[in-house]
Amino acid sequence: MKSPVDHISFRVFSISELRSFFHSLISVLDKQVQTVSHGSTWSIYFRDPEQNRFEIFTDTPWHVDQPCKFDVDLDLPDEKLMAFTHQKIQQMSGFTHATQWQASHKAEFINSHH
Repeated sequence: MKSPVDHISFRVFSISELRSFFHSLISVLDKQVQTVSHGSTWSIYFRDPEQNRFEIFTDTPWHVDQPCKFDVDLDLPDEKLMAFTHQKIQQMSGFTHATQWQASHKAEFINSHH
């Protein structure tokens, strides 16, 4: 029976932590690890032996409206990965710095509950 759960996600706190998981997984799973950005995150996706899908991700400093998904190379140095991602998303709908997005949504939430 196919699971109704699309995937389970785990957050790590840095690109280097994500890269460490990526290299550990790629050594075991070979080409079966997908590396993407959603604009607001960098993610790796993979399946366990029972075909459950997992995501490990870390936040980027930006926000863009979803859906957004494009391939990234986690072997790029941090600065190049940041520049590549920024170049891809800077013209997308909803693009802003994550702190600005969080502040505006916090204000909207507070205003809607008064």
